[in-house]
Amino acid sequence: MTLTPVSEVRPCRAAEIFDDPASEGLFAEYRAECVNPVVGPALAPDKKMYESLEQIGVGYCFGAYREGVLCGFALVVAGKLPGYAEPHARVERLFVSVAARGSRLGVHLMAAVEDCARALGCDGITYSAPAGGQLANLLYLRPDRYVCTNHIFCRNLR
Repeated sequence: MTLTPVSEVRPCRAAEIFDDPASEGLFAEYRAECVNPVVGPALAPDKKMYESLEQIGVGYCFGAYREGVLCGFALVVAGKLPGYAEPHARVERLFVSVAARGSRLGVHLMAAVEDCARALGCDGITYSAPAGGQLANLLYLRPDRYVCTNHIFCRNLR
């Protein structure tokens, strides 16, 4: 699987994503798509939290670019995670802008995070996706690779 010459997915530091001029618009699009009907809108990704996860060696960031413009990102938390006997990876964020969808950039972003998890010795990878969202729909289309094993239920406590 190769990208077109104008597309690139690569590991990067959190600061590179957050300092990119396109990040503000990308994060706004992410928040709009990831609204939780129970607890409200998603927050923008938190630069300090991403950097803290990188510093302790469990957070890994990826940027997805088309023609040099940031149009997608992912954060993977990997290592010995609570509830797993072996090292495991959890995709905390994975998003590609609407304008870049259909280009297979999201598929390449998923492949990059999965390659990272394998390289770290993880036994598996878990994705969290908004119900009915683009990522969930993509995962449901591949039952040979992605199995829905859990459901997450939210309750507003206010």
